[in-house]
Amino acid sequence: MQSTRGRAGRKGCGTRARSRRRSGSLGGKRGLLAVSVGARGSAFTDRGAHGPLAEVLFPLQHGVFWFTGMAALEPFAAYGTVGLPEEGFAAVAEAYGRRLDGLFTEEPMPFRRLDGDYGRDMRLREGLERPGTSGLGLHTR
Repeated sequence: MQSTRGRAGRKGCGTRARSRRRSGSLGGKRGLLAVSVGARGSAFTDRGAHGPLAEVLFPLQHGVFWFTGMAALEPFAAYGTVGLPEEGFAAVAEAYGRRLDGLFTEEPMPFRRLDGDYGRDMRLREGLERPGTSGLGLHTR
């Protein structure tokens, strides 16, 4: 009788677990992060104090949405929300509504495929990166 345990001896570490990870348990769903930030938008740029928002949110966009099979959408961010006046709140609410209108037609973020772009060691295969790309940018097509 063959064991259902994987090589590491833990249940679920075999082929079934790997194939499930390819499409993920939430495959076919879309994920949208909506965040409100007290800081100005300029603080979340390549030279901003916090770095690009895409890099700040990468663990959620890629590590949670993408890895579970969801199509991650570009996040919606409302910046400068500390002390936001009523008219500013109305503008943010309207912008968020417009964003939600396109929820099912918007192109997802172009993350790479786990089954093909990465080796068994979970590292991006050599030669797939765009010239000059490094860091988290390696994980997008």
